[in-house]
Amino acid sequence: MERPQDDEYERLLEELDHAGEILLAQNLQKGEDILVKVQGDWGGAFVVTNRRIYVIKHGLWSGRMTGGQCTGFPLEQVASINLNTAMLVGAVEVLAAGTLVGRGSVSWTGANKKAREAENVVLFRVGGGRSAVFQRAVSIAQNAVFSVAERRVNEKKDRSSANEIQQLASLRDKGILTEEEFQAKKKQLLGL
Repeated sequence: MERPQDDEYERLLEELDHAGEILLAQNLQKGEDILVKVQGDWGGAFVVTNRRIYVIKHGLWSGRMTGGQCTGFPLEQVASINLNTAMLVGAVEVLAAGTLVGRGSVSWTGANKKAREAENVVLFRVGGGRSAVFQRAVSIAQNAVFSVAERRVNEKKDRSSANEIQQLASLRDKGILTEEEFQAKKKQLLGL
């Protein structure tokens, strides 16, 4: 995935409707920092924190007779965030481990009941600059996913280097490597 521009990694915070704010408050965990909070249409909202992406659904248009649903997708499990727009309606679709892909195509016409009810899709009307708002929201979300993936790769590299240095130290202690050979290889692994 191509990393979005760093200047787009800023907060985008809108007030959600009352039910959306309640559902979000019930699901946020201690220490989560909200990066994106945008109100969709038909009872939906898209929220990104430093740990998860939330898709909030409530109301009859989202297939919920009473109450609602707030589905959280851990950033490290998000494979893709897609933004699609048609003439009148747009859709943000979060694809992550555990999401059901193939429930039927995500239609942005509003006529497709599966898209309105899907736990990983937020629909919105494209007029009035809403497409630009959701494009920015998706860009920030992609940046957050990329940052988590980059951090995990760096942590894995650090663990791998530490393990190699331990193995080299063992070889040095057994007399297989000299102290000079050990120090040279250690500097190489640490990038010094």
